[in-house]
Amino acid sequence: MNVLLKIGICLWCILTVVPDTWASVVKLPLVVDDSHISLQLKRLDAEVDDFARRCRAGISRIDSMRRVLVSRDLVESKDYAEMSRLCRYIYPDSAILYSRKAIGDAVELTDTAECRIFFDFLTLLPSRGFIKEAIDALAYYNVDVIPEAMRSEYLNASQNMYAQIAGCYLEVPEISDRYKLLAIDARRKYMLYFNAGEREYEIAEAKNYFDLGNYVAAYTAGVDVLEFIDEADPDFASLSIVIAEAYRRKGRDREHLYYLVRAAISQLKCVMPQGTALQRVGHSLYESGDIDRAHGYMSAALENATVGVTRIDAPVMVRSMSLMDRSYKEKIHHNERLMWIIAGISLALMAVICVELFRYRDGLRRLRAERQKTEGADRARLAYVKNFLELCVSTSRRLNSLCRLVGRKISANQVEQLYDYTRSGRIMEEQRKEVLSIFDKAFLGLYPDFIDRFNMLLREEERYPAPVDCKLPPELRIYAFSRLGIDDCNYIADFLCYSMNTIYAYKAKVRAKAISKDTFEQDFMSTVVH
Repeated sequence: MNVLLKIGICLWCILTVVPDTWASVVKLPLVVDDSHISLQLKRLDAEVDDFARRCRAGISRIDSMRRVLVSRDLVESKDYAEMSRLCRYIYPDSAILYSRKAIGDAVELTDTAECRIFFDFLTLLPSRGFIKEAIDALAYYNVDVIPEAMRSEYLNASQNMYAQIAGCYLEVPEISDRYKLLAIDARRKYMLYFNAGEREYEIAEAKNYFDLGNYVAAYTAGVDVLEFIDEADPDFASLSIVIAEAYRRKGRDREHLYYLVRAAISQLKCVMPQGTALQRVGHSLYESGDIDRAHGYMSAALENATVGVTRIDAPVMVRSMSLMDRSYKEKIHHNERLMWIIAGISLALMAVICVELFRYRDGLRRLRAERQKTEGADRARLAYVKNFLELCVSTSRRLNSLCRLVGRKISANQVEQLYDYTRSGRIMEEQRKEVLSIFDKAFLGLYPDFIDRFNMLLREEERYPAPVDCKLPPELRIYAFSRLGIDDCNYIADFLCYSMNTIYAYKAKVRAKAISKDTFEQDFMSTVVH
């Protein structure tokens, strides 16, 4: 049990101590797909977010060391060397200043530590534009006067210095190629101090392959050795850039972007604000169409860069600013297009809303009309009920009155008078007038526009005036029955107490007044009934 516990504690310590180094020891791909790039871009985003904290920590260490130096009466060479090391990437100009103080008037070649300070000084000078001073210093202390044990480091500094100078003169191929050949020659001499398979040998070999134009060999050899370099090592960043450029020369865009991202991650971990890998990642993403992400990376890179930009950094930074300006313009154009699209959609929506409002208003108008019709129908039903009750009451009264009259005449033995009264028809005439009055009033209440519609079929001089006291002319009562859907002439004659000839005579009289006699019946059905 104790053994398992110890094993678990050991594993936990390993995982917590080196959480950031796992990505640099995994098998690196020679062929990259989108999943590889996506994973590394996520890691790069995290490093960009954490870079400000790393810079603050580095600056804090520098300030702390500076206060220590100020507090001392005597500052030793090793203290200046430590300050130069701390300032190398954050304040490179200050690093040169402290290196000068550490070296003094002359380099003591027998002092290993002082030689290393001098070699670092040589590689710092070209990056800040002191190219002539670097060349003169290297020529003054040539390889023959350097102690045997320090010659490999001297040659490594030489090839780095020559490579930087070649990069400064890319616009002048004659000068750039001359210093590139010097870098290759120094690198070959440097490789003689190591065996094939060793890290230093493999890094130098990959860089030589690249400088000689053998790009396939460069990225193959570089990927093999990159697996064994920690991401927090500056060699990881420089070699990743060489591999990325080799892939780019062969048209392998995915691999180029992948190793540029790895280089940017390494430079951020090394706290190298002047590193251009992040800007180059932005350039590559911009060319692939990922403008928003590219803009973010280039903005972060330019924000982190210090003020002392040299000719090595200037072309990359100028291109970054050019691409950012172009991206701003593209964003403006995109936003303008988006604004017009939104405006068009808004206008379309407003048009739809207006149409729907008009339809809603028409619907309300129809609902009001239907409600009015319903209310009219309700009033008509009430009128019918009222008229029916009135007719029933009137009939009941007349029957009661007739019964009383008949009773009185019979009790008084006045049968002859009763016979004369009933034979005269006065009782039926009075009843018929009352029924017709109720019918006219009910019909006009149900169809108030009947006479107006009917007059549209007649000549102007023959049209009927508006009825007085809701009383219809006899001929219009016949057509009132037709409007109610009653076409049986016998029924109409019985109700109106007319003969059939009278019914036909009235119809003929009306037809004679019509504008079109032949189509009067059809016109009546289409205009008045429907």
